[in-house]
Amino acid sequence: AVSGDIDFPEFTIVGLVNNGQFVYYDSNIKRMVPKTEWMKQSAGADYWDTESEKQVGQNQGFKNNIQVL
Repeated sequence: AVSGDIDFPEFTIVGLVNNGQFVYYDSNIKRMVPKTEWMKQSAGADYWDTESEKQVGQNQGFKNNIQVL
């Protein structure tokens, strides 16, 4: 995560398995996105909506933690 006047997202999540990226989320798009065919095929739209909502919460929690620090 980063702060200040920047051109890239302030919060990013990247899921890795076996050194390969399989999911992505950032605070600009506010969506969890599958990055592999096996993830696209194994989960439906409801799953991605739910995961996206969770990551919005993670983003806000992180921002709150930074303010406390």
